[in-house]
Amino acid sequence: MNKVVTVSLDSQEINQLIERLNNFKSNISESADKIARETAYNALTYLDMQYAETPYNENVEDINTYVEKTADGYKVVASGKDVIYAEFGTGDLGEQNPHPEKDMYSLNPYNSGETIRDANEHSAAHGITSGKYWTYKKNDVIYYTQGIPAGKQMFNTRNYVLKEGLNKSIKKVVGDALSKL
Repeated sequence: MNKVVTVSLDSQEINQLIERLNNFKSNISESADKIARETAYNALTYLDMQYAETPYNENVEDINTYVEKTADGYKVVASGKDVIYAEFGTGDLGEQNPHPEKDMYSLNPYNSGETIRDANEHSAAHGITSGKYWTYKKNDVIYYTQGIPAGKQMFNTRNYVLKEGLNKSIKKVVGDALSKL
């Protein structure tokens, strides 16, 4: 991002340049917050795309995403009763497609809990012939499941921000400030 400003030695043009540089200084001093905000909303868009591209599963619902201003800047939030399951996965499918950072959190192992059972003749009638499964009731319907794979929506969003999202925001905000010079 090179910006060239040509100025003659005319005192009026020098004064105008000084005024433009002072405005630029003001714009740049506000850039940290602008970059943080731009990055957060850019990350939110990316996170929403991650959820939209996740295959539908009747096990997962009630996930909301938003940006929240904090004392230190901004944070991107995914909330809801199923957000942990969507991120880290569950059951056989989660175990087969695990989250790379699951061990960093105090989460139960895949296929743990008192309702987990080995596949049997009864589960085979519902399409589950091997591995582990459990059932749950929703809207008066009993569902048989072997879980869900780790969606890694937040993990992928964090990696996007670190690899390209932050640089994209910096270029946009600094570019906007330079364009006003």
